[in-house]
Amino acid sequence: MFHLECFHSRPIVITMIVSFFIGCFVISLVLVPELAEFAMGDPIGSGGFYVLAIGLTSFITTPVGGKLIDRVGPKPVLVSGLAVSIAGLLYLALVAVAAPSAPTFVVGLAIVGAGMGLAMGAPTNYMILENTGEGDSTSAIAAITLIRQIGTSLAPAVYVGLIASSPGLAGYQHMLLCVAIFNALALAAMLLYRSPSR
Repeated sequence: MFHLECFHSRPIVITMIVSFFIGCFVISLVLVPELAEFAMGDPIGSGGFYVLAIGLTSFITTPVGGKLIDRVGPKPVLVSGLAVSIAGLLYLALVAVAAPSAPTFVVGLAIVGAGMGLAMGAPTNYMILENTGEGDSTSAIAAITLIRQIGTSLAPAVYVGLIASSPGLAGYQHMLLCVAIFNALALAAMLLYRSPSR
């Protein structure tokens, strides 16, 4: 059970908002193979290889982010991750989609993966734990996991709608820009976050 009193806590509400948008961000990456195949005319099923660029860079930045959280706290790490991911999404939307090629897609996805490794999971978990008591830690983690899953459930409808609303690659470009806006909203919320004094 998650105590409703926690919704009166500004840091917890901010954590939930950010978790929601991170869910929206993460689920957008399932459209990467389809985007790559459509943009470059690759055979169906081959677009999954581009996801490796995301996986490899996030594999590197995730443990780095964990170490940095221990040193400087979750806010700088999460803000950095969101900023890097926004840069990668804008590169994909404005460069890779505008002039599709394997190198431009790999570069853009690698940047997105680096940001995702810093932003996903650990920072928001740390944030919720530092704002709740030890007895509520498990339910608090479950609550923000649920909030993140709500984002992953709702966002695809928005993305598919954007893709379908414009012909050709324009729909994918709008989708990527939408994800960048979601991340920018999460970043803006993080600027209001203050860790509790110890």
